[in-house]
Amino acid sequence: MKAFVAVLLIALLTASIVVVKAFEFETNLETKAVKKVAPVYPPLAIRKRVEGKVKIGIQLDSDGLISKTEFIEGNALFKPTSLEAAKQWGFPKSMAGTTGYVVFKFQLEEKE
Repeated sequence: MKAFVAVLLIALLTASIVVVKAFEFETNLETKAVKKVAPVYPPLAIRKRVEGKVKIGIQLDSDGLISKTEFIEGNALFKPTSLEAAKQWGFPKSMAGTTGYVVFKFQLEEKE
């Protein structure tokens, strides 16, 4: 009985590791996109003169459509507009089931 429980526990741990691994966003998808939408620069970030980069994870479903977006890193001020922009990106159907990421750069224009 103990051996069965040990085997079952190992199987469950292995399965959960595979699931976690399946949703890691390691591949940059920017060059593969057929439609890109830039995020709106948040007014508060402009007023506070905040700049930075945001990394958004993207998961594509079996039809190649975006099924999940996830804020991975960056300033939280940019999170809502970055997630909204990423949801509007388009990818070829041949990329179905792919996970990866895109990076948005927020940089203020210099006033002369």
